[in-house]
Amino acid sequence: MGSGRTRLTSCTHCLTWPGELTVARSATALEGPAARLVHALKYEGWRVLARPMGQMMSRIAFDGGSAVWPSQVVPMPTLSSRRRTRGYNQAELLARQVAAERGGRLCLALQRIGGGPSQVSLQ
Repeated sequence: MGSGRTRLTSCTHCLTWPGELTVARSATALEGPAARLVHALKYEGWRVLARPMGQMMSRIAFDGGSAVWPSQVVPMPTLSSRRRTRGYNQAELLARQVAAERGGRLCLALQRIGGGPSQVSLQ
């Protein structure tokens, strides 16, 4: 799914986004098998899943013909404590694979400041 955001959009939610964010895409809803794969990657140490998941994300999100392939892929940093516990940032692993699919560039441009509630608790 893409945001399709433009300055003339009728989506009132998208209008609140900062001007720098023009497109947001997701490959799947976080439920069923997709949720189990994400859980295995994040919490069970199955780093090997990042490759097929990144390939699938790339195909689903960008092979529809209407999407412009991004020149840069930017992962969201995880908390340093979670990175130490897991030994990796799952978002970075996925972003590396997505970028590699079409020769895009991985861009580690964001910095995580502070924590927040676990995403698991937000569902």
